[in-house]
Amino acid sequence: MLSRLPMVAPCEPSVGVGGVLVFVVVVMTVVVLAIVIIMETVKEPVVALIDHGSKKNLMSMDFYKKGKWSINNKHEWKIRAVTRTMEELHGACPNIRVKVGDVEIDRHFFVQESSSHPVILAEPYITAARTEMKVLHNGSTYARVKS
Repeated sequence: MLSRLPMVAPCEPSVGVGGVLVFVVVVMTVVVLAIVIIMETVKEPVVALIDHGSKKNLMSMDFYKKGKWSINNKHEWKIRAVTRTMEELHGACPNIRVKVGDVEIDRHFFVQESSSHPVILAEPYITAARTEMKVLHNGSTYARVKS
């Protein structure tokens, strides 16, 4: 999971397939993709990281407060951060609509108290959206949401 690593500012965005803005973000020595998304009640676009290493879609507490989604916080869920420390999750928000370009998909998100990024899309989103990511021979990277 990448939520606690210091981030270097993303490079200039490039337009991916279907007009989706794609960024390449360098987090220490790891390169991850970031895309511009819209989440149902928050109408302004937000840059979300795409993290293949995480099994949970995450959002920051600040972003959760903007969206005012319903939340299940009657739990004892925890997540292991990159620093190998255990951190409690504030709760889970069911069925939040995520829009990338023309594709809209409902996914569950866990709310993390301390996060360096507003939204992290993990394997559940990548799989459901049938997201294809490629690094081309010239070094450029793109992502395509196929659903």
